[in-house]
Amino acid sequence: MNLYYRDTPVNGNTGVWSDFSDLQNRMNRLLRGRGEESDFPGVNVYADDEEIIVTAEIPGVNPEDIDISLEDDVLTMKFSREAITMEEGEKSLRRERPTGKFSRNVYLPYRGEGDRVEANFKNGVLEVKIPRAEADKPRKISVKTDK
Repeated sequence: MNLYYRDTPVNGNTGVWSDFSDLQNRMNRLLRGRGEESDFPGVNVYADDEEIIVTAEIPGVNPEDIDISLEDDVLTMKFSREAITMEEGEKSLRRERPTGKFSRNVYLPYRGEGDRVEANFKNGVLEVKIPRAEADKPRKISVKTDK
């Protein structure tokens, strides 16, 4: 399977598209105010001619609190993660896992079949499988000859 960012294949974390993605993430963080949606954990997107697989590591989230939708070629994932409540006398020494509301749009390389999307959550990893829409699959066109 190939790794995709939007409609352009990317190999690993190198290349111009990775730079644009990094710039977009930095700008989003700069423009986002406190109390609004936080950075969504990173996602991996894999695709072939039959399906797209999107994975995200979101430990500590209740599967019932995950909201996933698909419209045309855009997959939207949302969830929230609450801060751990401290007991009286306890203090936090380190907080590296973000809390709050999270939302992420993933632009797919082609349209998916919304009725056949499958989402699984296991060991803190969300996996969404999106079958390619029949109308978007490439078709072989036969050439006729005049006789």
